[in-house]
Amino acid sequence: MTALIGGLLAALCWGTATTFASRGSRIAGAAPALAWHVVIGSILITPFVLANPNPAPQGGQWWFLIVAGVGNVVGLLLEFQGFRTGPVAVVATLASLEGAVAAIVAMITGERPPMVFLALLPILVIGLVMVTLQPANVTYTRKQWTQAVAFGAASGLSFGLSLFATGRVSESVSTVWAVMPSRIIGVIGLTIPLLFLGKLRIPRAAIPWIVISGVGDTLGFVAFAIGSAHGIAIAAVLGSQFAVVTTVLAAIVLKEKLNARQYVGVLVVALGVAALAAIRVSSS
Repeated sequence: MTALIGGLLAALCWGTATTFASRGSRIAGAAPALAWHVVIGSILITPFVLANPNPAPQGGQWWFLIVAGVGNVVGLLLEFQGFRTGPVAVVATLASLEGAVAAIVAMITGERPPMVFLALLPILVIGLVMVTLQPANVTYTRKQWTQAVAFGAASGLSFGLSLFATGRVSESVSTVWAVMPSRIIGVIGLTIPLLFLGKLRIPRAAIPWIVISGVGDTLGFVAFAIGSAHGIAIAAVLGSQFAVVTTVLAAIVLKEKLNARQYVGVLVVALGVAALAAIRVSSS
């Protein structure tokens, strides 16, 4: 039950964070919104790291965590920029392919995935085509739609590399330690430079959106950590469904609508990602 609740809460928190981050980035800009996003996350996650009974990462583990942190920050920046150009649900669905990317990277580096993994790839491609093909009647131009798809795909690739690096040390490093590097790298590589350049200030209207996104993202990782401690397979499968939550919330909160074909595509991708998560966990 704890794994079930943890996974569902993680998906809900991450979906909420993604939805609110999209509005915050549109108001304040991608870089300033992300800068404050990681500051909030750093403040919230630090107590969990300090209270964590597991030892800190050692030696070569830090290199994987640095790669994971950089990949996560770059992925978020690309995702936030995508939110400024096109539909939130489309960008989030592409970003949610991080699990598939991580599995492909693992396969390239020598891991032999089950045959069912290869069978799922065409299904994911079909779902992606259904989601990303621009409908005839939309408020976005073809250029904006293309940019949103490109940013979403690039963020999914970056997130996937981050997830792969995290997976290499996941057996010996707790989730909270795995989350911390991205916050530190984000603060050092983005927040501090923007502060010195005088570009960290954001409009007042963006503050609640960015605060909720930062809090939701961190709480999602905490919920996932608690859930995965009691059943990583269940937590991973349910947590991977944040794109579905984002799609629903984007329609309710942001009034963004997809057509029937795209909603089916989101569902196809969600089921494919869930299956990949289950396969990855069961085969690890």
